[in-house]
Amino acid sequence: SIEFPTVYAARRSRLKAETAVEEGRQRVTEQQLRADIATAYCSAVYQQERLRIMQRQLALLERYAATAEARHKAGEARHTERLSARRQLEELRLDIISAQNEYDAQCLALTSLTGTTERITPADTILAPLSYTPTAFAYASTADGELAARDINAANKAVQEAKNAFAPTLSLSLRQQMVITGWDPYHENRQRYQGGNFMGFEVGIGIPLFFGATKARVKAARKEQEVATLLMQQQEREQRTEFNMATNQYNTAAQRMTYYEKEGIKDATTTAQLATTEYNNGDISYTEYNAAMQEALNTQMKRAAAINDFNKAVITLRRLKSEF
Repeated sequence: SIEFPTVYAARRSRLKAETAVEEGRQRVTEQQLRADIATAYCSAVYQQERLRIMQRQLALLERYAATAEARHKAGEARHTERLSARRQLEELRLDIISAQNEYDAQCLALTSLTGTTERITPADTILAPLSYTPTAFAYASTADGELAARDINAANKAVQEAKNAFAPTLSLSLRQQMVITGWDPYHENRQRYQGGNFMGFEVGIGIPLFFGATKARVKAARKEQEVATLLMQQQEREQRTEFNMATNQYNTAAQRMTYYEKEGIKDATTTAQLATTEYNNGDISYTEYNAAMQEALNTQMKRAAAINDFNKAVITLRRLKSEF
């Protein structure tokens, strides 16, 4: 049988649309994978920065705990000061263990996401904000938007193909007979057949009489078309909402990060320098000196958290806009 050109074209168009859908899904998967790798990498760098700050805090608290212990034995400090110093030291040690575990987990995630067997550690040794230029959100140009559009296109092609079942079909039959002279299984004189070789063909048109199954296929294809359209609209709303939320997080983190970069770290450095000078001059006690130094280090920790929040927001925005 031979199909009419419109029927063949519809089937070919549908298959091409389905191939485009598979390519779109692959792009969505690649974008998500790259975003996951970026998230794990930035998280590992952040935990690395936290560990460096905590190590400096640990050195301070170890000296503070030793000093409080000595002063308590000498009767120069109360028992509560000694207990407070020991508690702070032990809590910090637990925080260091937690940060180390989180760092190891992110390194393992990088190893798994990249499909390697060797442990991967971040090459960056300094926590820094990611570069990003804010732009408007255009769902249609994203990998998810393109995939949704391809899904709808494939559904449209399926409807067109289903409708073609209402069209008649064209059939062509070819008949050929050849007589082999030296082979006569029925012992019949075939001389009267004038050689016995002939060829013929028949052409027919098939007209469908019952359309129930075809109507059901068309109805199902149209339903898939409606579902694909609704899913695209829902996904666009959800991603636009997520984009707006990530933009707010980006702006908030950018403000915090700017403060610590311009004022917070500068003030913390000045506080540490003044505390060191006053302690060396005997103007403040070691407890006051330790508190000032811990405050300076806590400011550095808050700066690192602000940069991490900023980077997470940037990764989310770039993932939503398919910029990886």
